[in-house]
Amino acid sequence: MGFWWRGLKKEGIIFLRGTDKLVSKFFKIKVEDTNGKVQYFTSISDCSLNLNIPSKTIKICLMSGIPYKIYTIKFDTVI
Repeated sequence: MGFWWRGLKKEGIIFLRGTDKLVSKFFKIKVEDTNGKVQYFTSISDCSLNLNIPSKTIKICLMSGIPYKIYTIKFDTVI
């Protein structure tokens, strides 16, 4: 099956599986809290460790756009 974020790859562009959103091969995760503080992470694991949020929850937030507690979590490189 591959990684959860992979989908159709066409001419070097990867579509998120089941969406019309595009991501670059090297994406960053952008996290903004309710106070406006923005943090960037290079992986879900890094984000999970630093914010003490389960990786599964981060994946759900990335795919659904639903905030988690005080955090809004999304891909920084979505076109």
